[in-house]
Amino acid sequence: RIGGDLRENENIEMKVRHTPFFSVYMRWKAGQVGQQVVYNVEVNPDRMAVKFGGRRGFIPVLKLDPHGEAAMKETRHPVTQAGILAMAERIIIHRREELDGKVPVVCTREEDVLVDDRPCYCFRFDYPSQESSPIYRSSRIMIDTRYHIPLQAINHTWAAEGEQSTAELAEETLIEEYMFSQFNFGVEIAAEAFNLDFTRSRN
Repeated sequence: RIGGDLRENENIEMKVRHTPFFSVYMRWKAGQVGQQVVYNVEVNPDRMAVKFGGRRGFIPVLKLDPHGEAAMKETRHPVTQAGILAMAERIIIHRREELDGKVPVVCTREEDVLVDDRPCYCFRFDYPSQESSPIYRSSRIMIDTRYHIPLQAINHTWAAEGEQSTAELAEETLIEEYMFSQFNFGVEIAAEAFNLDFTRSRN
């Protein structure tokens, strides 16, 4: 949800490299179909390259500040926070704040679930007030039981005043949902995959 509007579902093919330089390549399979984004710290840590697809494919490649207004109009999190590791790091930051007593929360372990046919632990976090947690009312985190990494996060914000059913409340307050599927840790990704030249193959 950006600017109060819930965006359509997006399916993104993503390649992430953490060493020797953090790099990200994304290609949209659903949503902004054909759009591509490359961020390569080695090449330019202050800019990401964006190539539109579809009817906007004629537009030249844009070089944007990943934290700038233009880039953040399209996303809740910058490309510098893309990938499973970055999600895990954000989750850890939230849990540490809660364990330190900075943010009151009620944590419940729910029944295990399947995410992309992978068994996952499911944890729910409920926040008692908007004063202590301005953005999130509740959060459900699914953790892969084998690798202990987050595969899905479903977050809800606070509702406007007025009575609502449980289903209406869930729909109105859904602020973001992320899921990782078909991940592969065992592949060494070539540097060419993060080249800013969109005319070259990335296979």
